[in-house]
Amino acid sequence: MVDHASCHHRSLLTSGLKTFRNRVLAALLSCVVLWYLYLAMIVLPAREELRRPAAVDVVHAGMGGNLDGTHRDPLQSDPIREGRANMRIHGDRVSLEVLQEGKTFRLRATFDTGGGRDIVDLGPLFYIETARGCKAYPEVCRKRSPSPESVLTLEGRGWDEDKLRLDFECTCSEDGVSFMVRWAGMVTKKDAPADIVTTPVARVAARVTSEVALEMRSLLLLDVPLGEGKSSEEEDQPYRAGVVDGSPVVIPERSLFCGLEHPRAKNVIEEGSRRAAGFILHPISDFGYSAAVGKFDPSRGPSSLFRTFSDYIEMIRASPFHSWLHYNTWYDLRYRPCIDAEVGGRDPYCEYSKKFTEDNVNQRISAIATALEEEGVRLDGVLLDDGWDDWDTLWGVDKKAFPSGDLTKVAKKAQEEHNVKLGVWMSPFGGYQEASRRRVLHGLKMGYEVDMERRTFTLAGKNYSKVFSDQALMFVENDNVVFFKFDGIAGGQFSKGADKYAGEVDSLFKLILDIRRRGKGSIVWINLTIGTWPSPYWLIYGDSIWKDGYDVGLAGWGNRRDMHITERDASVYQNVVQRGLLMPIANLMLHGILQSRANEAGYLLQDSIADIKSFKTEVLTYFFSGVGLQELYIQPEELTKEHWKILADGVRFHGKFQSILRQVQWIGGDPERGQLYGWATSNDSDGVFGMRNPGTFSRKARASLRHMWGISGNSSWRLASLFDTPQLPPQFATVSLDDEITLSADPLSFVAFHATRVADNGSNNQS
Repeated sequence: MVDHASCHHRSLLTSGLKTFRNRVLAALLSCVVLWYLYLAMIVLPAREELRRPAAVDVVHAGMGGNLDGTHRDPLQSDPIREGRANMRIHGDRVSLEVLQEGKTFRLRATFDTGGGRDIVDLGPLFYIETARGCKAYPEVCRKRSPSPESVLTLEGRGWDEDKLRLDFECTCSEDGVSFMVRWAGMVTKKDAPADIVTTPVARVAARVTSEVALEMRSLLLLDVPLGEGKSSEEEDQPYRAGVVDGSPVVIPERSLFCGLEHPRAKNVIEEGSRRAAGFILHPISDFGYSAAVGKFDPSRGPSSLFRTFSDYIEMIRASPFHSWLHYNTWYDLRYRPCIDAEVGGRDPYCEYSKKFTEDNVNQRISAIATALEEEGVRLDGVLLDDGWDDWDTLWGVDKKAFPSGDLTKVAKKAQEEHNVKLGVWMSPFGGYQEASRRRVLHGLKMGYEVDMERRTFTLAGKNYSKVFSDQALMFVENDNVVFFKFDGIAGGQFSKGADKYAGEVDSLFKLILDIRRRGKGSIVWINLTIGTWPSPYWLIYGDSIWKDGYDVGLAGWGNRRDMHITERDASVYQNVVQRGLLMPIANLMLHGILQSRANEAGYLLQDSIADIKSFKTEVLTYFFSGVGLQELYIQPEELTKEHWKILADGVRFHGKFQSILRQVQWIGGDPERGQLYGWATSNDSDGVFGMRNPGTFSRKARASLRHMWGISGNSSWRLASLFDTPQLPPQFATVSLDDEITLSADPLSFVAFHATRVADNGSNNQS
């Protein structure tokens, strides 16, 4: 029997619950709608470009034809003239396109490689935040047609000249200023220079210009999706290739690397949004910042990322990788030999230094160049290190040492007699110890800006930057200086970045670009030391950076030179290899070959200066590391005929294998812990590898060529000893990439080998 009253009550209850539920759902729906309206109107506009762009028609820029191959009027081939922003450029296996829908601009790169097509949505063209909180991005700025002077020149070789160009005029009510953002895009050329291996890369750049002072908090140029995250394997997870600023981001799942191309850049992984962002803090006006995304091919082997990235660096760097063999005056000539800045104050070896004079410089150049010429090697240059300058001026030449008050005579004599070129040391800081104190006091009286916390000059200061730059440019134009050593940048030793000194770093970069322009191709080297960190992007401006650590230090075992070698290489391992995974170690300043009785070198080498065996190890390991900046801290009277021969052998080795030493990689462990370590590199036909034993007992190691070189393929190689290394046992005369080779090294010795490719054992290609 049915209880109708009960049913009626249940019906009322059900109806009430439905009404309540509907009201709750309606309220929730209203909240959701309001939330989306809030996001759409207030929050998202600044980041709207992060969403995947809608499909739009794309027009080729400057290609002379439509997508279907039909001819187009050349006057209409430029999308800017058409008043449209949909444009695209093609390069070597990569294209870059700007998509516009309404006021929304989006950027997309498409890679066509052996692994298929990968379309990468790169987010906004730019996103700027000023110090007062104004936010500028294409949607809130006004697009303008670019004028001829707005064209951005990106450093490096191998880039398609048919760049994408857009100008935007932005107005910030918070700052009360208007400014222009000049944006450009480019891709790797299909016919890049023959001496570099092209890798598909898309680059973008932006420069902010303003007629009045504009302080910016940040600039974002890159926003790359990490991928779908299907794999949970650790090796497939995105990561920063280093612990320092200016480390690129690697996305293994998509075989991509990306980053804003600047050593101060913050290239970060945003796990929540699964994107990699490239931005920089405290950018300065009227300076071009760039970013890139590139594709590597894992089939090239375990080292495919490093090799591809180093090829890319070779394309963007200031000048191609090369060597520069030069005499450095530091452990030979001093301003005041026993008063100059010393480690720990006055030392008993200062008396071995000679006075820094024009005559002594000329004598040293002649002696060293002649000795090397007799061994069939040419000295490229001389670097006048700390001591040529008058401490009581701002980078004036010491007239007591150089009576003419300039370096013209020295440069001319060196060039005419030995074809040796001149370089000078300058310190953005103002120098060290007594020299710095006196120079800074003089500068304060003249109104030049000083960082009172460090008690040094600051290149961020308008007045000091001008006088420092003027002096450097005068050296280029009047004294034929082609080489600079800039010593003392930003935060000093062991830095990870320089947000606090952003203006100093970027002001130095502006000066370097001016130097290269004024030099009109004559500038052969710019060395950046003390204050750098292992970001590969330093090489866009300079040719080498400091390894960090002691100039001359001791670590490990053996005589003092053995310990110096260990400390030198341990600094590279600890400060560079472990902190900047993609920094090419051939581009480091290692503080050169030492053979001097003066100052720190004399003290640290006193028990080994006559030891030819340890000298040979120092020389051979130095050049085997691939170093392009080849410094000779020597006193010629301290070298015998045998010393000169060893030195020449090292130079010749580097010259013979320079093309592959550009990509040399560290193998092994930490020298300071007594672990076997060394260097290895190869190309399609040649390879070298070497190993040092920093310990006091014999050691053996087993390794394959594939393990050391990180290459693909299935080939055979013939091995031969280099230098005076004992020959390998007969079973290792010819090996495959995967054959395990047993290497033996006596205490404190270095062994090295050359491998020549003799055959392919399969169908895979060697890279």
